[in-house]
Amino acid sequence: MKTTKAITLLTAMSTALIYSTATAESRIWTDTTGKTIEAEQVNVLNDQVLLRLVDGKEIRVSLNSLSAADRRAAMISQPPTLQLNVSAKTSRSNSSMANGGRRSRVQVEEETTRVTVALQKTSSAAYALPLNAVLYVLGERGEGQLEVVDKVSRTVTFSEKGREFVLASDPFESIKRQAGEHRTEYKGWLVTVLDSNGEVVATKSSAGEFMENAEVLLAATEGAFFDDDYSPLKPRGGTEMTQSRRF
Repeated sequence: MKTTKAITLLTAMSTALIYSTATAESRIWTDTTGKTIEAEQVNVLNDQVLLRLVDGKEIRVSLNSLSAADRRAAMISQPPTLQLNVSAKTSRSNSSMANGGRRSRVQVEEETTRVTVALQKTSSAAYALPLNAVLYVLGERGEGQLEVVDKVSRTVTFSEKGREFVLASDPFESIKRQAGEHRTEYKGWLVTVLDSNGEVVATKSSAGEFMENAEVLLAATEGAFFDDDYSPLKPRGGTEMTQSRRF
C-alpha cells in the first residue's frame, strides 16, 4: 500500500517549526497605541503573551493590549490543545423482499450509521481565532473501493477552556446481503481540525490506514473513490473525479 506521511507526524513537525520560529527570532511587537518593542515570543499564558526582550528580560503583555495583527500572530503560533471524542452509532434492522418475482424471499440486513464528534478545548491559553473542523465518513464497496460518503465541516471558535462543539454526519444507510446489490458499507471516519492558515491543529481516525493516507483523503471531495492503494478513481458516471480542499 502506498502511504504518505502520517498526519500526526506532519502536525508535530509543523507545530515544532512554527513554535521554534516564534521563539528563536525577535520581531517588532506593536500595541494598540502604536508603541513598539522588539522581542521574541516565549509562550501564551491564559490571556497574556510572555515576551523575551533583546536584553534577555521577560515580560508579560496582555493580548488585548496588542494590535490585531500581533494578537493573531501570538495565538496562531500556539494553537490550542483539543480533545476529540468520536462515536459511531449503528442501528440494524432485518427485512425480506421477493426474489425476482418468485415466491422465495431474500433476507436483507439494513444498517444506518451516524458519526458524531465532540470537540473540547483543554488548554487554558487564550485562542480567539476560528478553527475549521472537518469530518469524513468513509465507506467501502464490494469490490474493495473506498468512498468518501460524507464530508461535514464546521467553523468553531473556542473562547474558553472546556468549551465544546459537536459535529455530526448525516445518517448513512447501507444494505447487506441483498442479491445483485452493490451498496457502499460503512468503513470508518477521519476528523481533522485546521487553523486559519490551513495547518493541522488536531486529528483522529478510526483506523491507522486512514491516518497514514490522510493527505489524500483531506484533498478529496464527498463522493470521491479510491482503490486499495489509495489512488483516486473515476466515479460511476465516468467523469474524472475532481479533488479540491473544501475548507
